[in-house]
Amino acid sequence: WLYDINSETTTSGSYKGTIDVAETPEPNAMTELTQDQKDAIEQSSKLTVDMKAEKKTESELESEVKKSIEDLVKNENADKALYIDLSVSAKVEGVEGTTNITELKAPMDITIDIPEDVHKRGKKFRVIRHHKKDGKHKTEKIDATMSPDGKKIRFKTDRFSTYAIIYEEEAEVHTHTLSDWIVTKAATEQEVGTKVKKCTECGEILETEEIAKLAHVHTPGEWIVTR
Repeated sequence: WLYDINSETTTSGSYKGTIDVAETPEPNAMTELTQDQKDAIEQSSKLTVDMKAEKKTESELESEVKKSIEDLVKNENADKALYIDLSVSAKVEGVEGTTNITELKAPMDITIDIPEDVHKRGKKFRVIRHHKKDGKHKTEKIDATMSPDGKKIRFKTDRFSTYAIIYEEEAEVHTHTLSDWIVTKAATEQEVGTKVKKCTECGEILETEEIAKLAHVHTPGEWIVTR
């Protein structure tokens, strides 16, 4: 587009958390705009892009969508946090009607609040996207980053449908505490022995050493006359 675009992005929907969109997508990224809308934009009519976020329950999802997401969640060894339907619509000033945007040529940069009831330190959040096009379903994990305080998740997407924010508990870092040497196999004159040091808390074996064979101790017998 070789001219200034008068545009803005708004957000709406039932999702209670804040949703931030970094910038309004350019009109040439929205192939589903009508010709009348494109012509009006060229004449400096205002373009308003609205992102609607609706929180969904499992019972509100199509069975195929639910199963596809749950299968991927299982493979990720994670738990579901929430489902959100993201949809985008475009309205151009002076043009009747609103156009639903299902795909973009360039992704939108989106930041979503993690709900207070699922936010907790030590949880690692990720984003799964389910998209349906031409009757075909596709579920995939998309790259996402957490804010430093862990309360927001940011990702880029060029498709708008059902999203699942999932999480897994991050394992606590365990510091081992060494025990004294523990003999697990006593040495003999014929075989070496073994000793170990374990963590006094979890029992993991941390060090292993051999114990040398015992030296042979001679025991004098009775005098034997050899000549």
